Amino acid sequence: MSPDNLSRDWRRACRSLGLPQVMFHALRHTHASALIAAGLDVVTISRRLGHSSPNVTLSTYAHLFAHTDTAAASAIEAALRTTGER
Repeated sequence: MSPDNLSRDWRRACRSLGLPQVMFHALRHTHASALIAAGLDVVTISRRLGHSSPNVTLSTYAHLFAHTDTAAASAIEAALRTTGER
């Protein structure tokens, strides 16, 4: 199906169902955002979106990965604490 036909059919479906007129492409961003929020790694997300590399994904969605730094800091802190107890 061509992108133009898909977009046209999507608009018609939204209109007939009384849904907000959201561009079909916006669903792609929603999908990516949900995967990031669920904690999936950037390589998996990049492949799922069909990006040529994780760098493309990061350049678009880097701001959504920011919250993961706290988890990374906690993980390394726990690991160092465990190592220090030996």
